[in-house]
Amino acid sequence: MNLWSSQGDVSSPSFSNQNLNATLPYGESRQEHYRGIFQINVQYKKHHFRTGFEYSKKIERSYQIDPNNLWTAMRGITNFQIFSLDLENPIPVYNEGVFMDTVNYFRKYDAVSQFTFDKNLRKKLGLPEDGTDFILTDSYDMKNNTIQYYDKNGNLLTVDAPDDLFSLDMFSPITLIGFDLLSYNGYNYDGSKSKVSSDLYRFFKDGTSNPFSPIYSAFYIEDNFQYGNFSARVGLRLDYYNANQPVMKDKYSLYDTYKKSDVADFDGVPVNHPSNIGDDYVVYVDNANFPTIITGYRDGDFWYNADGIEILDPNDLDAGSGIMPYLKYPGVHIGDGEWKPDMSFESYKPVYSFLPQINLNYKFWRMNVYANYNSFAKNPDRFNVFRPEAYWVPGLAAFVENPDLKPYRTDKISLGANIKIHKEIYADLSVQKMIVSDYFSRYHLVGAYPYAYSTILNLTGKLKVNSITAAVAYLPTRPVGWNGNVSATKSFISDMDRAYLNIPDFVLNGNLAYSFGFGPDFVFRGNKILKAVFEGFNMGLFYQNRKGTRLTRPMYYDYNYEYTPNISFFNLRAEKGFYFRKTGLYVSAYVWVENLFNKQNFYYVDPTTGKPNDDGYLTDPNWQQAIENTNDPDSFRWLYQLKLNNPAYYAKPRIWRLGIIAKF
Repeated sequence: MNLWSSQGDVSSPSFSNQNLNATLPYGESRQEHYRGIFQINVQYKKHHFRTGFEYSKKIERSYQIDPNNLWTAMRGITNFQIFSLDLENPIPVYNEGVFMDTVNYFRKYDAVSQFTFDKNLRKKLGLPEDGTDFILTDSYDMKNNTIQYYDKNGNLLTVDAPDDLFSLDMFSPITLIGFDLLSYNGYNYDGSKSKVSSDLYRFFKDGTSNPFSPIYSAFYIEDNFQYGNFSARVGLRLDYYNANQPVMKDKYSLYDTYKKSDVADFDGVPVNHPSNIGDDYVVYVDNANFPTIITGYRDGDFWYNADGIEILDPNDLDAGSGIMPYLKYPGVHIGDGEWKPDMSFESYKPVYSFLPQINLNYKFWRMNVYANYNSFAKNPDRFNVFRPEAYWVPGLAAFVENPDLKPYRTDKISLGANIKIHKEIYADLSVQKMIVSDYFSRYHLVGAYPYAYSTILNLTGKLKVNSITAAVAYLPTRPVGWNGNVSATKSFISDMDRAYLNIPDFVLNGNLAYSFGFGPDFVFRGNKILKAVFEGFNMGLFYQNRKGTRLTRPMYYDYNYEYTPNISFFNLRAEKGFYFRKTGLYVSAYVWVENLFNKQNFYYVDPTTGKPNDDGYLTDPNWQQAIENTNDPDSFRWLYQLKLNNPAYYAKPRIWRLGIIAKF
């Protein structure tokens, strides 16, 4: 049941650059990151200009292999070509000229079905590659370097073997990948690290995979200025992202397809296309190899039947052979001699993001009015690596990473006012709007050819969150005594957008601090003892409470809980400063306690039980008999409970941090 695995295994990755359905136990990953930043600051009259450039390149490699099933596969592919009998050459058995009603047959050699591993094994053992000796792989004696086999006549023989008889290079990459034993990028199939190459398709030649090497760069310019009561910080950032890898030309078809403008007739019979079908719409037919009729069309993600009527289910185009696009090169497959990369792939198109940064402030009377518009892009960092094996062996993985994933963009707009209510008490009221474009989401591509699959795509729609924040703060002019603030944020988001963005409806923050001051600002200037203890000492208490977020739950399960529990905690920070006048050195020692009262908060609970470590299975009466039928019910229950303990579901416990800060 994949409930547990051997020590040293790595669990199936849930959000990383591995196949979503991979369970390969052993492997390694390597990452290199090169980054350079150049910045210039210029002051001209009332303007403070800042401009700069950033360049970043990553080289990421990963290699995972399943050694347990490697042995299983080895047993199955050895001798595979001699599993049948040579029925054309019978050998009757006689005893003193009397036929014994028995006919023997030698094993028959079939070159087409022989695996590369079997050929290499016979070479190492000095046996004929095309022989019919039956090798017993499990008889390999690693201590004495011997192995047994049955010869043509059925005699059991023992032969000396070279040191380390079995090795990965005896397999072909197509065997390892086809049996779902291997997943890699930036390596050769035998586990050796590959070099970065400009040939993006060399995997289909020799099984060598390029590392994932995305390039990111940015140019930015900013002006910070003030005229009277008006101040502004205005800038523009240009982001460049290039995944630097192949992508499918059409996510719905691995091979080139005909468009409407290409199809004028079938075998000389004119074709009349519906008037609403565009020239670049993909044509679908009844049979990919021998088309006779048009069953429909597709424009991006939108499907139409043969009459040009939009349909929701692509399966309506299935005329008995599946959902078949009209292929330009039917019968040609990846890896064939006739196949060329541009029949399936193209290079990733770099993405340019123009990101304005505008922050405006205007002061009048006792009020400060502000308007901010800030934007940023987030580069994809998971499920976006080109995995050539997923295309080389169609149907190998139900989930295929999307190397064409684009960065998603966030635009934040806020309008507000800060007003002085009384002396040192201020109030702030603001409204915010956040718009997220091209966000990442998992899709199942029904109608994809040659097989349907799941992947991560950029959303075509925009996600929107509106919120309002009210805050009150006490800010004394002197850096001594009490200060504090409290703020509350209420968010408004649709249920559909909430399914993508994990944003709570309500957040409350509070902060209260006290500073005894330093030097002439010290509150107990006349008391030397108190000065020695409390001068430069300050302490603050922070509190947050946020409403739980909506739970993600399978549609086919009953559930009792719709939201995670509310999260609340206190943090404490205390700091004591020391100033050494002769050297000009200032040293502060601090203690910072997160989750002061050690409150247990949960990021996730089971929708049925409301607990982070209980999904109800072990106590469900419907499953008790199945549990009792396991080899050891008590052990099963213990291990199942152990599996449910996911540390990612729990917020931080109490954490103590001690530190020293020194500056001149």
